[in-house]
Amino acid sequence: MGSPEGATDYISADVHDPGTVLDGAARTLDFDRPVALMMLGILNYVGGDDEARAIVDRLMGALPSGSYLVIGHPTSDYDPEGMAELLRIWNSANPAEMRARSRAEVTALLEGLELLEPGVVPASRWRPAEGTLYADRDVSQLCGIARKP
Repeated sequence: MGSPEGATDYISADVHDPGTVLDGAARTLDFDRPVALMMLGILNYVGGDDEARAIVDRLMGALPSGSYLVIGHPTSDYDPEGMAELLRIWNSANPAEMRARSRAEVTALLEGLELLEPGVVPASRWRPAEGTLYADRDVSQLCGIARKP
């Protein structure tokens, strides 16, 4: 994590314990100013939807108005068989079980926030630069960005 002053810090914490994450972040970040919380490849290690929502609520609840939440999350919406195989292989070889979520499930994690256009979409379709190769393809990774009112 960084700050406008150039300070950098590393937090070794479990996302299942958002209080520890916030305590560590408070050493560097000014929670009186808007920040961006980037949960890329994180919530796919939180099994239950209720627990994932509680983690998002706890973290965003500590941030001021004008802060942003970025979620990147695998999905089986476009290739259910391929994602099922990927998850089977991953989960058989790793202690941290991973899961996919649908677009509706990822969108639900952003409820109460102002979702930026184009909404929750495949990462390849989230505001691609002109000339980006394969921007029209649906990939099995969803992305959404929302602002805390």
